[in-house]
Amino acid sequence: MSQFRLLVRTFFERFFDNELVSSAIELRQALIFLLALLTILPAFMAMGSMGGYMFVSRRTPWMLERFSWPHKLFFITYSMMIVGLAAVMVWDSLTIDRRDAMILGSLPLRGRTIVSAKLGALLAFLLLLAIAINVPSAFVYASDFADARSPGFFARVVGAQLAGTVAAAAWVFTTLIALQGLLSALPRRLRSVITILFQALFVATLFSMIALMPVGLRATVAACHAMDASAARTMSLVPRVWLLGLYETLLGSPRPMFHRMASIAAGALTLATVTAVLVTAGAYLHQLRYAVEAAVAPSAAGSLLARARSQTLRVMARTPDARAVLGFTIISLARSRKHQLVFAAYAGAGLALVMAVLVHGAARGGLASLGHPRVAVLWIPLVMILWLLVGLRAAFRMPTELAASWTFHVNASGPVSAYAPAARAAAALIVLAPVLTIALVVYSWLFGWKIAAIHVTFCGLMGAALLEVLFARFDQIPFTRAYEAGRANVRVWWPLYVLALEAYAHWPTYLELWMLRQPGRSINVLVAMTAALLVLRWCCRRSISNTSALVFEVTPEPTLSTLELSG
Repeated sequence: MSQFRLLVRTFFERFFDNELVSSAIELRQALIFLLALLTILPAFMAMGSMGGYMFVSRRTPWMLERFSWPHKLFFITYSMMIVGLAAVMVWDSLTIDRRDAMILGSLPLRGRTIVSAKLGALLAFLLLLAIAINVPSAFVYASDFADARSPGFFARVVGAQLAGTVAAAAWVFTTLIALQGLLSALPRRLRSVITILFQALFVATLFSMIALMPVGLRATVAACHAMDASAARTMSLVPRVWLLGLYETLLGSPRPMFHRMASIAAGALTLATVTAVLVTAGAYLHQLRYAVEAAVAPSAAGSLLARARSQTLRVMARTPDARAVLGFTIISLARSRKHQLVFAAYAGAGLALVMAVLVHGAARGGLASLGHPRVAVLWIPLVMILWLLVGLRAAFRMPTELAASWTFHVNASGPVSAYAPAARAAAALIVLAPVLTIALVVYSWLFGWKIAAIHVTFCGLMGAALLEVLFARFDQIPFTRAYEAGRANVRVWWPLYVLALEAYAHWPTYLELWMLRQPGRSINVLVAMTAALLVLRWCCRRSISNTSALVFEVTPEPTLSTLELSG
C-alpha cells in the first residue's frame, strides 16, 4: 500500500474514533443505522409529495416550477444541516492538528503527500455523507417531478438535485474547514473558548432552523415569487437560495434571478474550496513549526488567573480532596473537546428553544412586547439552567482518559461523600454563576435593577434546587468511570422530559409574574423558597452514604449464568 493511500485511510478512520463504542463492529452498525435514519426523512418527504405533483403536472403544469420550490429548498437545507452537524462533531479532525504534525513530521514523508492525503480523506468523508443522504431522495423526487416525461428529463432532474444538494453540503463543509483552520492559529485558551461558543451557537442555529423551517421556507418562496430588485438583493444573502438558483439553472429555468444566484453559488463554493485547501496546508505548516516549541514562562495574566483559580477552589471546596477533584473537573472539561461538544449540544438545544419561543412571542405581540415581563422573556434563565445542568451531568458521566483513571483507583480511598461536593461545586461554577450573571445584566437593562434582582434570586433558588436533585445520587468523580450506555433512554422517557421542562421552567414563571405584580409578595415567596431549598438539600445529601466507596467500573456481568432448570 502506498504512503498516500495509507495516510488517507488513517485520516479517514480518525473521523470515526469513538471511545464510547467498544468495538469496530458496534461502530459500523451504529454508522449504518445512522445513515439509514438520515436517508429516510428526505425520501419520505419526496414520497409524500407524489400525489401533489401528479395533480399539478396534469391540471396546472405551468405552476409546477413554483410548486416545487419549497421541496427543493427543503432538500438543500437538510443536506446543509446534516453535513454541517457532522463537521461540528468531528471538529478536531477537520484539519491537521499538533499531534499529527508531531508524529508525521518526524517520518520520511513529504508535506505535499500529507496535505493531499488529508484533503483526500476530507473529500471521502464529505461524499460519503452527501451521497448517502441525497441519492435515494433524488431518485424518488425525480419520479415525482418528471412524472410521465422522457427518461432524459428524469435523469436531468436527478443530476440537478444531486448537484444542488451535494454543492450545498460541500459549501458548508469547506466553509467550516476554513473556519477551523483559521481558529487553529489562535492561542489555545482563546481557541477553546471560541470553539465551544461556536459549537453551541451552531447547534442552536440548527435546532432553530428545524423548528422554524416551515416559516423560513414560506418566506423564502414568497421572496422568490416577488422577483423584484429588492427581493433579489435580499435573496443574494441567503445561501440556500444560491443553491436553489443552481438547481433551477441546471434544470433549464429561464429566470434571470436564478442565473444570478447560480453564479453566486459557483463563486462561493469555489472560494470556500480554495480557502479550505490553503488553510489545510497552512495549518500543517503552522502545527509543524510549533509542534516541539519550548515551554514559555507564564505571563502576568496567566499568574493572575492561576491565583484567582486557587482562591475560587478554596472558597467552593472546603477539604483538600474536594478541591483536588474540583480543579481536576474544571481543567478536564476545559481540555476535552469531546465533552465540550456534548455540553455545547445541550446548550444549543436550550438556545434553540429560547429563540423559537422569542420568535413566536415577537410574531404575536411585536418586538416591543419583549421589553415587558412575560413568560417568553422571564423563563430564559430557567430553560438554560435546566439544559446546561443536564448536559453537564451527562458529560461528567463520560470518561476522558479511562486508562489513566488508575491514579484515582489508588489515591481516592475516601467515601463517596468526600468527593460529591466537588461535582456540585463544579456545576455551580460552570452553569449557575455565568447564567445568573448574564441574566442580572440583561434584565437590569430591560426592567430595572429591582425586578432584575428579584428575578435572578428566584432563578438562583430554582437552579440550586435542580442542582441538588440532579446530583443527589451522583456517586463518582467526574470523567473517571466507564460510560454506562442507555441510562437516559430518551425513546421511552421523552414525555417525562417534556413534562419536567414544563414543570421546572414554564409553570414557575407564572408564579413569578404573580409575585412581581406586588413586590411585597416577593420577600415572602423567596423566604419560603429558601426554606424549601434547605430541606431539599438536607434530604438529597442524605441519599449518599458516608461509608460507600467509589466505583470506577461498570458492574460486570456474572461470569457463570445458570438457567435454573433443576427442580
